Amino acid sequence: MNKALLLTKSNLRKNRGTSVGLFLLMVIATCLIGISLLIFMDCYPSVSREAVRLNGGDGYISIAGNVEGFTDEKIAELFDEDTDSYYVYHDLKLTNHPIAFGNGEVVISVDICDDAAFTRPMNTFEVITEDTSITEDYVYLPYQFYTSGGFNTGDTFEITNSGKTYSYKVRGFTNVVYGGCNNTALFALVVDNDSYEELWNDTHEEYENINVIFDLKDGVKNGKFRIKAFNELLPMYGITRSMSRAGTPTDNAAMEAINGWIKAEMFMDLHITGEKPVKQEVDDYITFFNEQRPAYSLNYLTPKQYREFFLPIITV
Repeated sequence: MNKALLLTKSNLRKNRGTSVGLFLLMVIATCLIGISLLIFMDCYPSVSREAVRLNGGDGYISIAGNVEGFTDEKIAELFDEDTDSYYVYHDLKLTNHPIAFGNGEVVISVDICDDAAFTRPMNTFEVITEDTSITEDYVYLPYQFYTSGGFNTGDTFEITNSGKTYSYKVRGFTNVVYGGCNNTALFALVVDNDSYEELWNDTHEEYENINVIFDLKDGVKNGKFRIKAFNELLPMYGITRSMSRAGTPTDNAAMEAINGWIKAEMFMDLHITGEKPVKQEVDDYITFFNEQRPAYSLNYLTPKQYREFFLPIITV
């Protein structure tokens, strides 16, 4: 008999338990992959049909906070060339805001709309369930608040902002393409028109938000369109793009390392609490990184010290 075959049989006998275990693991892994594919193949078409039914378009761009300069003319300049159609609406956006969910809170961006959300032509809100006996000071929450957030119609829902608490009765739960699930990092709420007017008067100078829902022309790639649009918006906010050097892909590694340090050190070393705006927190960290944090690779000088010491030598 072939020596290799004899050796294989011998090893199988010695390691029968291991071989059976590996075989069972392979069978389980195959089953899990198959189930995942079945779920994906079932869910993706369903989600796509819902997006079409609620007219979510091909995507949306949101401009929050400082909307000065984002005029109708600027919107037309950005969207006319590459889209078949687009729809613009204003609402309020609270970014990285704590709201009640489940047994605690979730920190997430919150869009707050008025009743027009139910009739607008794109990204339309659909009511899943409601209590029409509640006629004032009410809010519609995303359906996820009902399924896993612990809320029912008639419950009290509160939003606290700038030291003021706004209290509403939950009138119902909705389905919407953008803002219906925390997987999108956004919850979209609808409040009655009188409550919205109060919120708008109190907060729109800081939290006004412009949404543009768009349908792209055939052949226009979504990612490419978004990059182009955002690049054209940056000068409006005094932002200059910092590009890596041509033909030097290793620059990206340094930039990604900086991003990683910022995230890790802000949370683990500096223990940010969210009491200050995110932009201020990042600005403070940049000052700390450049002027106070010694760097091993710079012989324990800060970047500012290193630059001040070596720049005169290099430029001589």
